[in-house]
Amino acid sequence: MIPSTSATTRWSSDGFLDSLRLCGDDRADACVAELHTSSDFAALF
Repeated sequence: MIPSTSATTRWSSDGFLDSLRLCGDDRADACVAELHTSSDFAALF
């Protein structure tokens, strides 16, 4: 579970960022795996 933090410290907290790194997102990982690394991703945004 991701700990609750304030907006001012959220991105400067190593503990918070480490907790995000430990959370998996299987659906997002599957999407990224299907992207071709030689593609221009600008069209996605």
